[in-house]
Amino acid sequence: MFTKIKIYRYSLIIIVLLIASYAAQAQSTAFTFQGKLTDMGSSPTAQYDLKFDLYTDSTVGTFLGTVTKEDVVVTSGVFTVSLDYGAANFNNNTGRYLEIGVRPGASIGSFTTITTRQILTASPYAIQAINSDKLNNLPASSYLRSDTNQTFFGGNTLTIGAGNTLDVQGTLNANGANLTNLNAGNVTGGTLNDARLSPNVATLTGTQTFTGNKNFQNLIDIQGLGSLRVKGTSQIDLVNDNSLLLDFPSIPQGGSATLSVTVNGAQFADGVFLGLPSANPNLVYTGYVSANNTVTIRCNNVGTIGAIDPSNQGFRVVVFGFVF
Repeated sequence: MFTKIKIYRYSLIIIVLLIASYAAQAQSTAFTFQGKLTDMGSSPTAQYDLKFDLYTDSTVGTFLGTVTKEDVVVTSGVFTVSLDYGAANFNNNTGRYLEIGVRPGASIGSFTTITTRQILTASPYAIQAINSDKLNNLPASSYLRSDTNQTFFGGNTLTIGAGNTLDVQGTLNANGANLTNLNAGNVTGGTLNDARLSPNVATLTGTQTFTGNKNFQNLIDIQGLGSLRVKGTSQIDLVNDNSLLLDFPSIPQGGSATLSVTVNGAQFADGVFLGLPSANPNLVYTGYVSANNTVTIRCNNVGTIGAIDPSNQGFRVVVFGFVF
């Protein structure tokens, strides 16, 4: 039994609707649509332009794509076309509908829409595809898939045979309790628990005591809020230092004055430590490398009692390097 859809000028009778066009084994995403067109009640033999819009609903729905066929040969009203909207528009087993427009083949005007939309029904091959997620009559949950989260039960083992590679580019979550025969020389990244390290290996966090007669030739870089305490005969090599007397002029309240000190080897971005002979709460000293081999010391009068003339005092300037 055929359904006939009447409109102002054109009507369409669906004769055959095949979901896919198949070879013996290979399946493509194209399907064959065949129908019978009437024009003003007659079954024409002529050429027509046909436009096929794909939707998710019979009336409104979401527009998924369109295929236009120019100069389709219609013989006694019957035509056959091949349509291809790709596989992605048919991957959730929900209904799909065609809205068809028609105009004479020689026309470049607008299309006349034939109502109602035509539902796309499944062919036997497509029904088989719905069940294609079953292998050996087992559900997809019994197989390792890449498109969903899965949990394996039953104490089974996944074995990667000799000569094969398990390439994990994301995150591998495991407790490591049964991880054996691991060659640490092949580990190029990641973090090893501090408890697994020798007590004489510097770690990023925690307090450590280094024992034995060790000669630390490499750099230990302490960053953030960490600290490094050196005791005994251990040594930290400094860039250089200098001790000298500095006599700052009288400094008004809220003002400052600067003096320069030569420290050979000092470079921009080096750190400066100042050793002061006495503490005056109204005077604040800061030091920085202002040029190669030169440290500038600034004295700021932060008091509230007016100008202060600092006495001639001895300073020690220590420069140490940063590694970026």
